[in-house]
Amino acid sequence: MDDNLEPHSEQPGQPDNKYPIQIHYQTLDEILDELCTAARKICFLIQRHQPEIVISLMHSGFLPAAAAQMVWEKTLPGKFPPLVRLNVGQEKVDQYYAARQPNVRGSHVIYEGWMVADLLMWLKSRQDWLGYLRQQVAQALGQVEPPQHILIVDEFVAVGSTRLFILSLIEAAYPGCEVWFFNAFVEWGQVFEDSWLRQYPPATARELKEGMKRSLAEFTAQQKPNFTVRMFSGTMDTDPERLDWQEITADSPFFRGEQGAFLAAHWLKLPEFVLSTLQDAISKCAAFPFAPVKKFRGHFKLSGGLPLEYLVQRDMLAGLTVTRHSVMERYHINSYRAGKVLNELLIWNDIQAIGKGKSVRYEPSPEIYTGVFGITDRPYDWYAILPGQLWTGKNPASGFSPRFDHRTRRELLNLLASGIDTLIEVDTDNEKTQEGYEAFLSQLATDAHTTLAYQYISLYSSKESKQARPILIERLHYAIDVLTEALGSGKKIYLTGSYGYEIVLGCFLAERQGDGKKAIQALEACRAESAYPWRSVLRQPKDRRLVLRWLSTRSSPLPPPAPR
Repeated sequence: MDDNLEPHSEQPGQPDNKYPIQIHYQTLDEILDELCTAARKICFLIQRHQPEIVISLMHSGFLPAAAAQMVWEKTLPGKFPPLVRLNVGQEKVDQYYAARQPNVRGSHVIYEGWMVADLLMWLKSRQDWLGYLRQQVAQALGQVEPPQHILIVDEFVAVGSTRLFILSLIEAAYPGCEVWFFNAFVEWGQVFEDSWLRQYPPATARELKEGMKRSLAEFTAQQKPNFTVRMFSGTMDTDPERLDWQEITADSPFFRGEQGAFLAAHWLKLPEFVLSTLQDAISKCAAFPFAPVKKFRGHFKLSGGLPLEYLVQRDMLAGLTVTRHSVMERYHINSYRAGKVLNELLIWNDIQAIGKGKSVRYEPSPEIYTGVFGITDRPYDWYAILPGQLWTGKNPASGFSPRFDHRTRRELLNLLASGIDTLIEVDTDNEKTQEGYEAFLSQLATDAHTTLAYQYISLYSSKESKQARPILIERLHYAIDVLTEALGSGKKIYLTGSYGYEIVLGCFLAERQGDGKKAIQALEACRAESAYPWRSVLRQPKDRRLVLRWLSTRSSPLPPPAPR
């Protein structure tokens, strides 16, 4: 085994079946171009918002921030803000679940709203994290005064749990601090690693890849769950339960054994390759004047801190009295803004109003203590529109996964036991709910020795937004015709969806009642008889206006039906 191998003559990034390397949708040049663009955008954000400090999320999030630092040093005057690197990833979300919802199976995701509010409450108990964050920030700033403006940089956000977690952590450490979160949307690590491996002859590249894979598998099997090692960044966890990290060196435990010296001699060159390759790309970009693109198009995403609604929900969990006046004083906003925040929470049934007039106060909806925190013995949210014929309510496919279908199965079996034989799902996208859902329904009905017809109706998709109004009208007519025909043939129907099914019901009742206002009143009366009478129907004013004016659309000419 020769430790002093010459680089292979084949150019990095060229496909070759001899290499143990997966094919990527992006080349190294494309990744470098995206990193340079992301770096320019980060620099523009720093110029515009003047954050006192930049936080990058380890392990992969350090590179977009490092690229921005390189661009700044080459093209802009002054100093780049102090940079702090925090080890924040899915493993921290898993710790929250282990502490607060240990019985939840499946993927651990931070959902918006009450879960963020509960996360904020739980983070108060993690003084180790809060103390380390404050220590690192104070050390970088050279002062003990807390920062007022922070920019967070991450390389890629998929579900968004990490984003909500770090924003909650910043809020817990520095209440009221103004925060921006930049998602570079660049998955760079594997492309760099494979390009680096292509410098070696195929046999050596395979030996390096497989040897490192075996060594890491043996090492991580002895560590805590979610222990992370990233060779392309040259860093690894100190402990998944901590916010700090450590550099990989020749003394790292996975470089022991027969191949240890060989693997270390080569793999420790990968982080150097990453930074030098990026530096060369930045130098080429820096040859042109710095002209940041102000519009954030494409994959580059910028978001602010936590919405005020989440902080109000946190206050409720903390036992604080919440009124419009208290929200105004606590968050230094005017009466209009406070009313808008509270009304938004009311619209989505997150809170309920107690009392009337100036004495009204707000509390969590009764379902929060069962719906948010995993208790499953609550009544199912469905109710009758036409007794014995038509029901509506929660979509049983919400959160459906073929691997974790126990909840969906239970809810659907309850519907089948009630005699329902037709499931109509209405939504605003052309995609069906989840892949495999229709086959799951068919198998479930077979196992229950019954039949269940399923139909999906798309009202409109995001690609059709320019013609959303006429398309929506047309497909609402189609949905009502489908519903009317099914009822006429004696079907027992459950109409559901994520959005739009209440509009279908409202317009359907408007045609039966001959009046849009009476239709809304009838729908509200049906909801009042459900297990969750405090929930509202047709939450959006535009949806109510559509139902009120629905009868006028029957006399207007319609475009030809969309192909199905």
